[in-house]
Amino acid sequence: MNIIKFLLITFLLVFCNSVVKSQNVSQLQVSEAKEKPVLSINYPQVVEFKMVSNKDTYRIGDIMKITFAMLNKSANYIFLRDFDPEVHLIDSKGRKSDLEKYLLVDPKITSEMFELTEPNHMIFKSEYIHIGCNDKKFNNLFKLGEDEKLIFEKNLFAQFDVPCLRIKQTGFYTIKANQTNQFVIGSGEAESNPKTATGKVESNSLRIKIVK
Repeated sequence: MNIIKFLLITFLLVFCNSVVKSQNVSQLQVSEAKEKPVLSINYPQVVEFKMVSNKDTYRIGDIMKITFAMLNKSANYIFLRDFDPEVHLIDSKGRKSDLEKYLLVDPKITSEMFELTEPNHMIFKSEYIHIGCNDKKFNNLFKLGEDEKLIFEKNLFAQFDVPCLRIKQTGFYTIKANQTNQFVIGSGEAESNPKTATGKVESNSLRIKIVK
């Protein structure tokens, strides 16, 4: 019975703590880091950023799964912004191109986009990417412009949810990613407030092979 009580109390404490964190974050104010530098700390000082893929050999038309993870390597709680990494492709000749998205969304920065992360804990996110871009989809999108109502009515939104890497030939490619953030979250200027990771941090590189 004592063990059951202990487990129940532990569960309640963890649950209540998570609820309190969620409520607190939603009430905090988002500001630009340059306005409140005391709440900011440079990404590389406090985090490690990694990405892994489900495999390393693909064909054009395949879908690749990349999982991004960021570890709080510091001794303190820090706020980490949700993943929105910039992904770049480099071919064997050193030519660089960016991940292409069929729909571009510029969301408003809110407090819910930040997570208070414990020391030696991480946040992670998986993203699916097309190997090769479908120009027909891009053309269809350009024809529709920013008419989201028409996109909705024609059920076309499902076609544009997976970004792509513009790969047209077989060979070896390198994928790199970086995460940037220029905003902090907090209720004041106090040094005791958890800091927000800002600036830019780069991940490891992935090397993939494209075959016929």
